Parts: sequence; C-alpha cells; structure tokens
Amino acid sequence: MAIFKNRPLATGAALLLACVFFSYFLTQGVLVVCMIVAAAALLAIAFLAVFRGFGYHKLALLLLALGVLLGVGRAYLDLRERDDVWQDRMEKVCVAEVSVNEIRHANAYGAELLVNVKTIDGISVKGGAVLRSDVSLPFSVNDRFLAMVRVMPLTYDNYSEDAEYTYMSEGAGAILLLEDTSSVIFLQSGTGSFAERMQSIRAILSHRIRSACDGEAGELLSAMLLGTREDISEQTLRDFRRAGVSHLLALSGLHLSLLLGLFDRLLYLLGAGKRTRIALVLPLCLAYVALSGFGYSMLRAAVMLIFVYLAFVLRGEHDAMTALFVAASAIVLWRPTVVFDTSFQMTVLATLGLLTFGRLQQLFLPLLARKKGWKGACTFIGRYLVTSLCVSVAASVAVLPVMWLTFGEMSLLTPLSNLLLVPLAAPLLVCAVLVLILPYTAVGAFAALPAKAMLALTGKLSLLPGMLSLQADFVPYVLIPTILLLVCLLLVELKRAWPLTLSPVLIGGVAFIICLLVMRASGDGALSVTYRRAGDNEGLVLSQNGVAMICDISNGSLTQLKNDWRLAQENGACELEVLMLTHYHTKEISALSRFFKRVVVRNLWLPAPLLESDLAVYTSLCEIAEQYGVSVSQYDYGTELIVFGKGKMTLTQPIYLKRSTQGAFALEIAFGNDIACYHTAALSEFERKTGQAHSCNAELLLLGAHGPVPHEEIVITADDPQTVLIGREDMLELMLQEEDMTYLYWPEKYSMVLGE
Repeated sequence: MAIFKNRPLATGAALLLACVFFSYFLTQGVLVVCMIVAAAALLAIAFLAVFRGFGYHKLALLLLALGVLLGVGRAYLDLRERDDVWQDRMEKVCVAEVSVNEIRHANAYGAELLVNVKTIDGISVKGGAVLRSDVSLPFSVNDRFLAMVRVMPLTYDNYSEDAEYTYMSEGAGAILLLEDTSSVIFLQSGTGSFAERMQSIRAILSHRIRSACDGEAGELLSAMLLGTREDISEQTLRDFRRAGVSHLLALSGLHLSLLLGLFDRLLYLLGAGKRTRIALVLPLCLAYVALSGFGYSMLRAAVMLIFVYLAFVLRGEHDAMTALFVAASAIVLWRPTVVFDTSFQMTVLATLGLLTFGRLQQLFLPLLARKKGWKGACTFIGRYLVTSLCVSVAASVAVLPVMWLTFGEMSLLTPLSNLLLVPLAAPLLVCAVLVLILPYTAVGAFAALPAKAMLALTGKLSLLPGMLSLQADFVPYVLIPTILLLVCLLLVELKRAWPLTLSPVLIGGVAFIICLLVMRASGDGALSVTYRRAGDNEGLVLSQNGVAMICDISNGSLTQLKNDWRLAQENGACELEVLMLTHYHTKEISALSRFFKRVVVRNLWLPAPLLESDLAVYTSLCEIAEQYGVSVSQYDYGTELIVFGKGKMTLTQPIYLKRSTQGAFALEIAFGNDIACYHTAALSEFERKTGQAHSCNAELLLLGAHGPVPHEEIVITADDPQTVLIGREDMLELMLQEEDMTYLYWPEKYSMVLGE
C-alpha cells in the first residue's frame, strides 16, 4: 500500500519517532557517532540541492536526514541531561527542592508524587523524578518544598517491578525516597497556577455532573466529558477493559471529534459559514484540550485538526497520514520519553491503523448500495456493521504489539462492543453538556439513561469469556513475524493487490489458533502448581491451558490475592475459574468484595463452617458472591474435590487446640501419578496432641508458614517425600532432617508440574 509514498514529511517524522525510541537503548558514544553521520548526510544533501537544484527525491532525503538528526539528537540531549543531574548522586542522601507535577496517589499509607527538581544540595538543576513517602504528604499540584531524600535509580523495584519505562514516560529520571518527614519544609503554594486552575475547574464541573446524576451514571458522564477516570469504580474499569472499550473512559480523539463535530453541526444548522465555524471551533478545541490536562491523545487529535483547518484556509490538500506523524513527532520533540508512554503509543498506532486500513471498507460497501424503503433500512444497517467491523479490526491490529508487551491480553469482544457501545458515546457527551448547563434533578435523571444503558451493556459483555491471553511462549514466534511482514507490505506499492496487505494478519491468526490448539492438547496431561508465600500468608496457584484456580491460605489479605492473581495471569489466565478458601477470617469479607471488583471469578469454593464465627463470615461471603455473579459451592472437609477434570484435591478438617484460635490442617493435590501435600506449620504437633493422624504419599511436602506456630518437634508424616519445602525460619530448629530428602528454606515462590 506504500503508506509513505509521496509523503516525505510523514516519512521523516516517522523516522524521527523511531530514532528517539531506539536511541534510549544505545550508549551516548554511539549516539554522538549517529549525530555526526546524520549531520554530514544532511549537509551533503543540502549542498547538492543548492548547487544542482531542488528535486522531490532530494527533498525526501533531506527530510529523512533531518528526522534522524533531530530524533537522535533530542534523545541524546535528554540522556545527557539525565546523567548530569543524577549520575553522581545515586544512592546518596541529598536535600532537594521540588515542585509537584502530579499526585499519583496519596493516602494514609504513603504517597507517590511526580515532581520537578529545582535544586539539589543548593545547586540549580533541571529534571523530573518520582518522590515516594511512607506517610501521607499534604501537598497539591505546583506546591514547592524542600526535603531530605535518597536518590535511587528507576530500576529500584522495592515498590513496583518493571516500571522503569513507565517512569521515564512521565519525565522522571530517578526515584527520590523521603528520608525524614521532619525535614520537609514548605516553600510556596501552587494555588493560582494555570494547571491548578484547570484542575480546579475540572473538579467543579465534575462535581456539578455527579451531583445531578447519582452513582455510577454520574461518574461515567464525568469521565466521558472531563476525563475524571479516577472517580470510576474498579468494577466499571474492569468491565470496560474486558469488553475492549477502555478507550471510551480515557479522553481521546474520539471524544474530541464527537464533541467538536456536534458543535460544528450546530453552527452549520444556524447558518454559520466554514470560516466562521473554524474561528469558533478552534478555540473550543484548545480550551477542551487544556481542561483535559493536555493528554497525549487529545494533543495528537488537536494538532491533526489544526492541519485540517490549515489545508482549508490555504486551499491545499489535506493529508491525514502526514498530520498524524507530524503531530506525534512534535509531541516527542517536546518530551522525548513519551515514546514509552502507553497512551501515546495507543493513540498513534490506533490512528495509523484507521488511516491505513480504512480502505478495507471499499471492498464491501459497494456490495451494499444505498436503497429506499425497507431495503434501504437493511442496507443502512449492513453498511454500519461493515464500517464498525472494519474500524475495530483496523485499530485492534495496529495496537496489537502494545497489547502484547504492556497488557499481555486482549479482548475478542472489541468489534461487538464497539458496535453496541460507541453509538452511545455521542448521546452521553450531549447529556453531560446538558447537565452542566442545566444541573437539575430531572435533567440528570434523563441524562443518566444512556449512561446506565452503557454500564449495563458493558457489565453483560464483560462476563462473556472473550479475553485472550498473549502470555503463551509461542506468541512472540507468531506475532513478531506477522508484524514485520505487515510492515513490509505497508511500505511497498501493491497497486491493485493492496487488499493483500492484511494477509499477514489472517495467516498469523490461523497460526495462533493452531499453536493454541497444539499447546492445549499437550498441556492436558500436566498441572502447573505455584506456591507463593509472603510472611505467613500463602497461596497455591493451579493452572492448566490458561484456566486458573487459586487456593488461598492467608488471613484474608487482599494483597496476597492480587499477587496470586498476577501469577495466574503469567500462566495465561484471563479470569479465575475457582477461588478456594481453606478456612475463614473476618478480613476475607472486605478482601473478596474488593477482589471481585477487579477480577472475574466464576466459582467460589467455601468449606463447611465449623464455628459460629465461620458461619457469619460464610453468610457474608455468599451475599458478596451473589452481588458479583460468582457461583458458590460449599465443600466438606475430607471429601475429594475434582480439579481440572483429572485432578483431585482433599482438605483435612482443621484441628484446634486451646493454645491457638487457628486450626491446623493438610491439603493434598493429586494429578496423574504425582502428589503434592501442604501442611500448616504445627500440624504434626496438633495431631500428636489429639491422637489424629494424616499421611500421604507425596513427592513434594510443603511445610507452610500459616496457622499456629509450632512449639514442639516437627515430624514429617508424608511417606518418603523427595523434596521438603520449609516455610518458616523458626521451624528449622524443631525439625529432625533426614539425609535422603532435599530441603528448601523459606522460598517466596516455588513452582512445580504434576502429571508429567
């Protein structure tokens, strides 16, 4: 299709983006060499153009060389500035003067702020950073203060893993850990700045909408119009993500084009001419972008709109592809690390996909010529279905690399969701504007109708099994060749054979299905089991062919559940087939209520209550499960539970002694000829005290950290286990170890495969 044919400016801008991205993986010495080569090429081409005349090809080469020079040079300047500020200060304590750019989160347990660094130890510097504190910080955007901090690299992962490029995309060059809260000295309030005023206006408008429309409907209207996504509940975010329409909750070019398109149409109906409409629409566009916080998607859309208006005013030809790449390169020259920002990548790639594969409609729309009468209604519906499907496929194919690398999953429901939900976006925006103008209860009730319809539809769609994991080992071997071949076909001129451009996607899709079927067929005979420990909270994650089960052995920790779910996702799960509890804690009521908002859980397995306190928790958990559509199954201790068709799981009845309010129990997992057994820490002691006995022929014995603390000698009751995993440090001195066994001490994670 040759998307860059006769587009030298777009080609140069695209090369600029590529050079900025790859420059961050090179050394500064290599970047200097690249700049010298690009500058020499630029001067040579300019010399030839001046003395031998300008031509199209020389102009194209000139723009290419300029794109390389600007891209590499901008990244080099950013890297050098970063090194000048932080290199000699890493892991040292400094006194920094900073101003708050953004409050990422702030609560009673700590705060994380994006800050601009003004001075370090009294020396004026220029750079961004992430400031973290273990206590709440009472600061607002643009506030300035002094603090004693420890400088750490972006790879510092005590708080979060693999976040380096996320921090870079936000303009941070280091992590600042607050050493002492008493060292914080407030210098100047940020109240009155432009950013703070925009944020205040947005908060006031959001409150106006949410006051007129109560509940989730008001929050959805506010998010759709003002981008206040932080007010949306976790369950709604989950539903939109699973339905494949998260883009509706983040202000983007779609929202800008709908809002400005409606305003432009209103002006047209009032008789305004094109130039008058431009003069009125453009200021509204800039004001809306400022109100939204200058999001990258909004900036991209605004710059492209300006190109459209310039083409009209100058009576030139508008080229959307050139406008896209020039807009993207302008943003990157302003902040080069934005190439690592997920929202920037998504908006550029999705728009590129729409512009590139938009011609797909030309293959099908001629088959649905417009007609009159009932046939006209049918063809109208058919044309809408074709257009919606083509748009969904084009955008989904373009953003597939980001979905793979960043999210590890994608929704197959996107075409259906866009078909049903995108038509509601325009009425929602109109209703949100009406509520702002007329914030009355009656208007709010009317405006809430399409919002409630969208929430209901999204909730229904999210429960469908439409998520596809991209975590399988074969995915890179299918996806990378598919993307490379697709790019090659986009760069060459196919002329009349241009529909073949999408053939790599079809071939890759078939290859993916074949690999998925082969993987699932080969995985039926094995069960992956991962043991995870955090203190005395433990969990077992069982996975097979992308289907996951979590056996929670904790005190009702939400963090434990979230981390176990992350392990399940790494094993290819997009939803949780079974969540099994081994015993009851009051904290499980709150933990499961919040967990069900984030994760789709199909079944909840609960043990038969033994105590009155257990019965109270059991009743509450059943009510919560019913609220979120989770099926509840009660199981009896000592009975075999069937897992993954061929496997069996048995949980013994807890043993209680007076010295402990917690029971000791054993959990046995059998799959094929392999058996793994879990014992709480003091099981053997409790069995001796009560005269009970439990034994199993386990190859792996997990002596856990949960449950009562052992006081007496620990005796291994499993028959000749090959491996013994010890979960508590204080158990070691109580164990009589045998020479023919392998012992593992206090692992945070241990994986095994049963049935191979």
